[in-house]
Amino acid sequence: MADRSQRLAGMSPEKLQRLIDSLRGSAPAPAAAPAILPRRPGLDRLPLSFSQERLWFLDRLDPGSPAFNLPAAVELKGELYSAALAAALAEVVRRHESLRTAFVEADGVPVQRVAPSGDAPLALPRIDLAALPREAR
Repeated sequence: MADRSQRLAGMSPEKLQRLIDSLRGSAPAPAAAPAILPRRPGLDRLPLSFSQERLWFLDRLDPGSPAFNLPAAVELKGELYSAALAAALAEVVRRHESLRTAFVEADGVPVQRVAPSGDAPLALPRIDLAALPREAR
């Protein structure tokens, strides 16, 4: 407790006022975070890196192969606020071009196409498994 008091006493008046405003809920809303890097204008056909080209080639040899998928599961406990989850994931996709990039062929050559941010809302289908036995969920 003494440590907290010392930290409060050492704060500048401006920082202390921001803390008080934040605790009262009257602090201004934070500005939207900018994209990690601004999108490069005019580059609709970006060349693939060597690694991307290799993966593209392997996909052409064995289309749809899950060999390079990295499966993961996350268990969420408690009430799920699906709108907040969808908004958080949409923000991550908006900020990272790599999550909006598709590899397509243009004139027989693979290129990257980056979708503009905010093109389509992120749909998170919700499947209610409550009717299944606990072991089957």
